[in-house]
Amino acid sequence: MPTLSRRARLFAAGSGLLAVTAAITLSGTVGANAAVGPDCADGTCTITFSVTGAPETWTVPAGVTAITATVEGASGGSEVRSAASFYPSIRYPAVGAGGTGGAVRGTVPVTAGSTLSVVVGAAGADGLADAAGGAAGGYGGGGDAGHLTGTAVHNAAGAGGGGSFLFGDDELLIAAGGGGGGTSIEGGEALAGGAGGSTGAGADGTVNTTSRPNYSATGATTTGPGTSPASISGSVVSPASSTATTSPSDLASAGDGAVNTSAGAGGYGTAAGGGGGYFGGGGGATDGPGGWVGAGGGGSGFQAPSVTDVAALAANTGDGSVVISYADPTVATATTLRVSETPTADRPVTLTATVTPSAAIGNVTFLDGDSDLGTATLDGGVATLSVTLTEGQHALTAHYDGAGQFTSSTSDVTTVSVAAAPAAPPVTPTPTPSPTTAPTPSAAPTTAPTAAPTAVAVAPTASPSTAPSASDEDPGALALAFTGTDPFPALGAAGALLLAGLGLFVARSAARRRSTGR
Repeated sequence: MPTLSRRARLFAAGSGLLAVTAAITLSGTVGANAAVGPDCADGTCTITFSVTGAPETWTVPAGVTAITATVEGASGGSEVRSAASFYPSIRYPAVGAGGTGGAVRGTVPVTAGSTLSVVVGAAGADGLADAAGGAAGGYGGGGDAGHLTGTAVHNAAGAGGGGSFLFGDDELLIAAGGGGGGTSIEGGEALAGGAGGSTGAGADGTVNTTSRPNYSATGATTTGPGTSPASISGSVVSPASSTATTSPSDLASAGDGAVNTSAGAGGYGTAAGGGGGYFGGGGGATDGPGGWVGAGGGGSGFQAPSVTDVAALAANTGDGSVVISYADPTVATATTLRVSETPTADRPVTLTATVTPSAAIGNVTFLDGDSDLGTATLDGGVATLSVTLTEGQHALTAHYDGAGQFTSSTSDVTTVSVAAAPAAPPVTPTPTPSPTTAPTPSAAPTTAPTAAPTAVAVAPTASPSTAPSASDEDPGALALAFTGTDPFPALGAAGALLLAGLGLFVARSAARRRSTGR
C-alpha cells in the first residue's frame, strides 16, 4: 500500500463530512454513559443521550433551525420471588413484570446557539427478595418499591422507572413516562406494572383477577398524578407529587409502594413503585399483612404546543434515551494564500491565509510542498504565520483543517522564488590614531655667537691635470679660498657650490687670456 504524503493525509482527513460539535455539560453525579456523537451521514446528524444520573445540556449548532427528538422513558422493575416463600409459584408461574416506558417522536423548532437540557430516565430496580429494604426507583422520578419492616421471607416488588425529558431554555418540550413496578399477590398471581405514557396518560397497574380488593395504582394523566388505593391500617403510602415536571431540577416524583409496618407481618409480598413522567404514576398499596399488594402505575407523557409531527413509538424496555437528529448544517469553505513580499533567504515573510466565510473557526496549516511550516488559529477568518525560507523555489499552500460545521479547504499553490541573501559589504578597519607628542622647546643658547668667518686668499694648489694653474700663467689671477666658519649657515651646500663655480670661472678666464695674448 503506498504511503500517503503529509498533504495527502491532511486532505483525506478533511474530505469527509465533519461532525457538528455539541457542547455537552454534565452536572451532579455522572454515570458511565454520556452523549455520543454527533454522527453525520447522508445529510443527517444524530446525537444520542444515555443515562448519566444527571441532567445534560446541548448547544444548538450554527445553521440548525429544527431538530427531531425521539424520547424514551425507562421501564419499571420486575418482582423477584423468594426461594423460601411458602407460596411457591404453582398456580401462577409468571412473575410481575415492570411496565414498559413510553416512547415518542416530535419536531422541535430551535435557535442556533440556544441550549437544550436532557434528562434520561433509568430503569426501576428489580425487587429485593427477603431484604429489609425495597428496590430503588429509577432516575427521572421513579418511585421506590415498598418493603416489610419485619424480617420474614417474602417476594419483593419492583420499583418504578424514570421518565425521560427534553427541555428548552425555560420550558418542558417533550416527556415520555416511565413504567410502574411489578409484583404478585398471595398465591402467586403476577401483577404487571402500568406502562409509561407516550403522548398522554400512563397505564394503570394490573388488577388481580380474584375476589380480593384491588391494590394496584393508577397511571398519571396530563393533568394530574396517579393514585393508590387506600391501604389497610398498618401500612404507609407515599403518594406521587401533585405538581408536574417543569425543569431538570424539578421533576415530578411518582408514588412509592406502600410499606407494611404491621406487627408479625407475613412473608407474602410487597407493593411496587410508580413510574416517573410529566406527572408520576401512583405506587401500589397493601392490605397490611402483605399478602395482598398492588403494582405501580405508569407516568404520563407530554409535548409542548410548539412540537409538531408528534408520533407515539413502540414501547421501551430498560433504561430510557433521548436521540436528537437534525439536517447536517455543513458549510463549504474556500481558502486563499498571500505572501507579504518577495522574500530573501535572510529575511522572514508573512504568510496570510483567508478562509471564507469569515465565521469559520479552527486552525490553518501552512505547507511548503509536503513539509509543515507551522499552524495558526483563525481570527475573523484570517490566520498568519511568519517564516524564513531557504534560497530557491517554494510551492506554498494553506490548508484549513475544518471545524464545527465548516468543511476543510486548501488554497491554490503559490510559487515563491527566494533570492540569496545579499553579500555583506567589506569592512574597512578604522585606523587607530597615534598619540601626538608636543615638541619640547629647546633652551635658549647661552653662548655668544661665533664671529663671522674671514675670507683668506689662498694660492691654488696645482692640479694633476695638464692645464696650467692660474698662479703659473697669470700672476694677477686671484685664487679664492674659504676658511673659517660659514658666515651664512642658511646657504649651506648651495653657497659652497656657488663659490666653487666662481673660482672655476675665474680660472678659465685667465687661461683664455693667456691663449689669446691679452
